[in-house]
Amino acid sequence: LIQLLKGTEILPGLRDKIRKQIQADSGDVIRLFVFQTLAVRNYTLRSILGSEIEQSSIPCISCEYEGQGVVLVCEKHLHSLLRLIMGEIPAGNISFGVSMPLLDIQDLRGAFGQASFALQNGNNPGVHYCQDYALDRFIDVLQNDELSCRRLHPAIPLLQSYDQKHGTDLYTTLCRYLHTGFSQAAAAHELHIHLNTLKYRIRRICEIADIHFDDWEELLYLQVSVQ
Repeated sequence: LIQLLKGTEILPGLRDKIRKQIQADSGDVIRLFVFQTLAVRNYTLRSILGSEIEQSSIPCISCEYEGQGVVLVCEKHLHSLLRLIMGEIPAGNISFGVSMPLLDIQDLRGAFGQASFALQNGNNPGVHYCQDYALDRFIDVLQNDELSCRRLHPAIPLLQSYDQKHGTDLYTTLCRYLHTGFSQAAAAHELHIHLNTLKYRIRRICEIADIHFDDWEELLYLQVSVQ
């Protein structure tokens, strides 16, 4: 496991052996998770937990790597294993970072990076999944890039300028419409307006900013720009 975490290439036979050890069938999802005790950050405690994990009846592989406990486990056993560990350590004293689904055992180094990223961004005890923080990181990168900030969807300045001149709320309406997953009923409810009013505003948004809500690429561009 440590050799894989270092990015060392291993033979296909060994990959199959690892999958067998964690009882992962061909269609099963595999996850890597890392854990760190918050109150006592020491090797001894993680080592004790690692021994208990290995001795449990839950099929997995664990080790100590770069100051963190690391565990490779099949998705179907993940929650049982997390409960086992949290039963040994008070819930407020331990934090977990869980990788994206792992498609190839050879990609363990990348999965370790994902799990560590989730652990670092969690900032509080509990279980943290990489995908829950990935979008925020993308947005942060774009917000700190001057060129990206100059290439936001043109609808944003157009609608903001129109609202300022005419006392309307078209930009806020667009944001709510995007936030609700393009649900007119939900957007109208959040904005406290009649559904017909919401529909009228959407028509005006399309006319003023030349937006096409049936174009998924434009919708993605809009959502990222608003974020």
